[in-house]
Amino acid sequence: MTKWFLVAVALTCFFSEGVEAATIKNTDQKTESLVVAEGSSRRDVSLKADQTVDICPKGCFVTFPNGDRFAIKATDTIEINGSRASFK
Repeated sequence: MTKWFLVAVALTCFFSEGVEAATIKNTDQKTESLVVAEGSSRRDVSLKADQTVDICPKGCFVTFPNGDRFAIKATDTIEINGSRASFK
């Protein structure tokens, strides 16, 4: 019985760990477009006014609406205001 209890606890710990990802919030009143590059893949992301997304769990590069490009870590929190990125 103890063996199965330990296995259950180990599995619970393994599956309960959250995946961290960078958070980007668009505080502008218009939709803003980002270009996200992760490894060799590239995708466009549109954020509506006051929309928040979690991206880049392993890190990435993001090109913001004003053309600025930053390396993003999974622990970053970013707000877009006036088409510019602001790290919080």
